[in-house]
Amino acid sequence: LLLMIAGTGDELQGIKRGIMEAADIIAINKADGGQEGRSERTRAELKRAVA
Repeated sequence: LLLMIAGTGDELQGIKRGIMEAADIIAINKADGGQEGRSERTRAELKRAVA
């Protein structure tokens, strides 16, 4: 399980370190309170990155 926070820019750093390739599940935290758009962008970036 890899827990990401929406919009922090950690997506690319995680890829560089190989963390995302080892994760079975990637969850995006802090996706409420008006952060839905940021969370969706983060989800799309992560999906493209691990595809």
